[in-house]
Amino acid sequence: MNFKISSWAIRHPIPIIVLFLLLTVLGIRAFQALPINADPDMRFPMVNITVTQTGASADELENTVTRRVEDAVAGMAGVRHITSTITEGSSVTAVEFRLETDTDRAVNDVRNAITQIRGNLPQNIESHIHQGKRPYQAALDASDAIGLAVVAITAIIVEVFLPVSFIDGMTGQYFGQFGVTVAVAVLSSLLVARLATPLLAAYLLQPSAAQTSTTTSSSRLKKAYLTLLAKALHFRKTTLLLGGVFLLASAMILPQLPTGFVPKGDTGMSQLDVTLPPSSTLAQTDEILQKIDHTIRQYDEVALVFTTAGSGEINKGEVLIRLKPHQVRSISQKEFEDKLRETLKQFADVRITF
Repeated sequence: MNFKISSWAIRHPIPIIVLFLLLTVLGIRAFQALPINADPDMRFPMVNITVTQTGASADELENTVTRRVEDAVAGMAGVRHITSTITEGSSVTAVEFRLETDTDRAVNDVRNAITQIRGNLPQNIESHIHQGKRPYQAALDASDAIGLAVVAITAIIVEVFLPVSFIDGMTGQYFGQFGVTVAVAVLSSLLVARLATPLLAAYLLQPSAAQTSTTTSSSRLKKAYLTLLAKALHFRKTTLLLGGVFLLASAMILPQLPTGFVPKGDTGMSQLDVTLPPSSTLAQTDEILQKIDHTIRQYDEVALVFTTAGSGEINKGEVLIRLKPHQVRSISQKEFEDKLRETLKQFADVRITF
C-alpha cells in the first residue's frame, strides 16, 4: 500500500513547514525544561521493617525478632533479597521485591505478614496494653512471659564469650578484652530488659482501649512449632535419645574442626622471605632468587612471580607470588604453599619462610 505521503508533502509545503516549526519550538522548550540527573529516576520496590526493643542486645534481637520477621516475609511472592541490620535495641529488615512488583501491594503484603507474627514478638508490654490491661499489670505479665527466654539467651552468650578471656598465652591476651566486653555488655542489657524497661513501662505508658485482633489464625510457623513441640513432649524418651545422638555426633566431629590463632585466608598472594648466609654477596642472593623463581614458575597454579634481591640486607630477598583465580586452580593457597615448601627444601644453606 502506497500512501504517497512524500508526494503530498511536496505539493503542500506550508503545512509541513508549520508542523516542523512547531516541533522545533516545542523541542527547544522541552530541552530547556529537561532535568539533569547523575542517575535515571528509578523506583525499586523495597520495604523496610524496623523493630525497636529498648535495652535488648543485638544477639537477643536476632533470635527473638529478626529471624521471625525474616521467616514471615521469606515466603512472600516476588521477594528477591532479604537483608537485616541489627544494632543495640533496633532491628531493621530490608525486603527487596522484583522490579515489576507494585510498591503499594508489597507494603500491604509485608504489613499483613508482620501482623500475623506480631503477637509472637517480645519484651510485648504494648500488646498486653492493647488487650485492655493497665500498664502496671501489662508490665508484670509481659516481663514474666519472656523473662526466662531473655535470661537463657544472655547466659548462653556469656558462657561462650567469657571463658575466652581466661585463656593463657598470646591467644588469651588477644581475645581477653573482647570476651569481657561482650559478656559485660549482654549482662548490662539483661539488667535493662529485666529491671529498667518493665519499671518505666509500668509507670510511664498510658492505658489503651482493648483492641480486637483482625487476625484470628496463627502463623504457619507457629502452628508447625506447636505441633513439633507437642510431639516432642509426648515422645520424651525418643526426644532425649535424639538429643543424645546429636550431642555424641557433635563430640565426634569436634576433633575434625580446623584450629588456629588467626584463620588462614586465600588471598591468592604468597610472599617468601629468603635469607642466605651472612657472607653471601648480592650476586649470590640474586642467583638463588632466580633459581627459586624458575622453580616456582613450574607450577600451573602460578600466574606471576616477582623477586627482589637485597631487601634490607644484601643476603636477604623477597619473592611475591600471585596465584591464578580460585575458579582456575584446583588447590587452595595453603595447599600450594605446603607443596612449594617441600620443593624448596632442595636449596641448601638457604632459609625460606612464608
